[in-house]
Amino acid sequence: MQGCRNLTDYVALAYTTVKALSPLVTKGAEVLAPVVLKDAYSAIKERLCGDPSGKVAIERFEQNAMEGAPVLQAELARLLAADTDLARAVAEALEKSGVVKSGSLVGKIEANKVVVAHKIDTVNM
Repeated sequence: MQGCRNLTDYVALAYTTVKALSPLVTKGAEVLAPVVLKDAYSAIKERLCGDPSGKVAIERFEQNAMEGAPVLQAELARLLAADTDLARAVAEALEKSGVVKSGSLVGKIEANKVVVAHKIDTVNM
């Protein structure tokens, strides 16, 4: 189990999140995504749209998920590092939705740290 001590761990969490959200955007609302994942996307979208660069990232992602993913990943990593409550909620949503194995992301927040057992070694950005 690794503690998020730097932005790299939030980048990994953002990468996993954006990858899980891509079908929602590319296939639309009719995709049978778990409600918890849709709720997580709504929370992410609400928070990012309050910031000009975050709003651009959401718009690019919704226009073309593949091309917009790297921008959204960067904005989301920045947001998750600053908003530990959202980081915990996103980690829990990924586990509850079955995107990642239960227990592979631990939504425990300790003084601006999210504990992540699942590490992505390479993030293509």
